[in-house]
Amino acid sequence: MLKRLLARNKRSIFILLYFGIMPSIMGSIVSGIVIHNVIEIRNFDLILLIGFNLVSSIVLAIGFIPTTVYSLLLGYILGWTALPLVLLSYTIACAIGYILCNWLDNGKMVEFFQEKYDIISFKQKLENTGFWIAALCRLSPALPFAVLNAVFAIVRFPFGKYMFGSMVGMIPRTVFAVFVGRSFINITSIDDLKSDYTLWIAISLAIVSFIGIGWIVKRIFG
Repeated sequence: MLKRLLARNKRSIFILLYFGIMPSIMGSIVSGIVIHNVIEIRNFDLILLIGFNLVSSIVLAIGFIPTTVYSLLLGYILGWTALPLVLLSYTIACAIGYILCNWLDNGKMVEFFQEKYDIISFKQKLENTGFWIAALCRLSPALPFAVLNAVFAIVRFPFGKYMFGSMVGMIPRTVFAVFVGRSFINITSIDDLKSDYTLWIAISLAIVSFIGIGWIVKRIFG
């Protein structure tokens, strides 16, 4: 089965591997470029900020930087001004990522597994709670942004529910990341980084996400 999966779904496998690995490889490079130009970015006027935001959306969509890192960077550079810009970037990146992955996969992965499993029926049951599934998946900082774009697109999840749920789910973790990034401005020594509450907030978001997803799946299929 594995050989058939690889033979018939090369594009889909490549998409998942690419978005699983690329943000880690390119994230440090892109972050370095942004940090090197902190002063210039802070002096951008509105038009340049919008242009920067649009470019960032594409960078996020193709998996060149993790969303949490991006939120931290923009929070550090722009403070709370970054929040609406980051959320707009995520919205655009979600749409681009979904459309791109959907086009590349073209439904082949679902067709492959449908031959042996009732994937369509499973997907239809999940779609009834589609908004909550998307929102809870996005809530967790542990679930990679670009990989989720690919997964939702490959299983052909309803675009509207995916987008709406994604945006709602991204708000809490984005507010938290921008807040943490903004606090970096006041860091003067390594001791200032020793804070337990940020870790516990991130862990709490992940726990709520996984418990919520598990509860929905159990309710539907239990």
